[in-house]
Amino acid sequence: MFESPVGGYAKIRYLGNGEFKKMKVEQPCKYTKLGFIAGGSGITPCFSVMQSSIKAGEKCITEMGLLFSNKTEGDILIKDEIEQLQKIRTDLKVAHTLTRQENVPEGMFKGRITREMIEKTMPAPSDETLIWICGPGPLREHLEKILFEMGYTESMLN
Repeated sequence: MFESPVGGYAKIRYLGNGEFKKMKVEQPCKYTKLGFIAGGSGITPCFSVMQSSIKAGEKCITEMGLLFSNKTEGDILIKDEIEQLQKIRTDLKVAHTLTRQENVPEGMFKGRITREMIEKTMPAPSDETLIWICGPGPLREHLEKILFEMGYTESMLN
């Protein structure tokens, strides 16, 4: 059993065999600037967090962006749902990049994620910034290299 202050949050890790371990207690709204970079089906966990925080009306979140990479426009999952979130939170920055489509629609990027794409969609590095990376291992490695060069730190990445 562990104690937490009223209103506190805890990260819990399941160890198996009915055992749990308290990781640490966090204060609500530690991060006020959220960025999500997703590749393909990696949008699923990102969208879940985005949707929950937007629908809960998290007023402490001052900035939010999504950069979503897919092979082709036809591969973009839950595009309509993402657009619905933009209607609820009009300052939500959303950008798509297509890696294997020749003719990319206006307003979308072409190719692998670059520093320029990140600069246009993600909150700047700060103690209040958290960037979620959800996608295959090589995507994460590629992004970490760019993000570290831009001044983001390990503690800013999830």
